[in-house]
Amino acid sequence: MRATLLAMVLRRCDALLGALLALAMLALVAINFANVVARYVFAAPLPAADEIMTFTMVWGVFLGAGLVSLRGGHLSMDLAVGLLPARAKRAVGAAAALASVLVLGFMFVHSLEYLATIGAIGLTSMGGGIPMTVPHLALPVGFLLMIAGGLLRLAAGPAEDPTG
Repeated sequence: MRATLLAMVLRRCDALLGALLALAMLALVAINFANVVARYVFAAPLPAADEIMTFTMVWGVFLGAGLVSLRGGHLSMDLAVGLLPARAKRAVGAAAALASVLVLGFMFVHSLEYLATIGAIGLTSMGGGIPMTVPHLALPVGFLLMIAGGLLRLAAGPAEDPTG
C-alpha cells in the first residue's frame, strides 16, 4: 500500500513538473518569436522580453533539477560502488542520498534568507520592473523539490523504483 501510494504521488509530481516545463519551453519559443517579429518587422522590441525569457529559463533549470531528482536520474559516480556487495551498495546509496539532502537543505535555508533580503530591499529588474523575488524564488522551490526527491528515494528503498 505504502509503495503504491508513493508511486502514485511520484507519477503525479512527475507529470505536473513535466507539463510545467513543457509550457515554459513553449512560452520561451512564443516570446522569442514575438520579440523577433516586433524587433525586425515593427522596429519595436517587446519590453522586458529578454528578462522574462531569462527568468523562465532559471525556473526551468530548477524545476527540471527537481524533476530529475524525483526520477532519481542525477549523475552519479558508481564505478566503485558497483563492485561492492549488495548490502554495502545500499549503505553507500543511503549515505549519498542523506548527504545530498543535507547539502540541499543548507542551500534551501540560505536561498530563503537571500529571497527575504531582496524582498525587503524591493529589488526589481531593470527592463520590466519585475520583482527579483520572482526569479529567485526558483532556487528554494528547486532545492525543496530535490530534497523531496532524495527523501522519497530513501523512503522507497534501493530495490524499488517508485516511479513505476
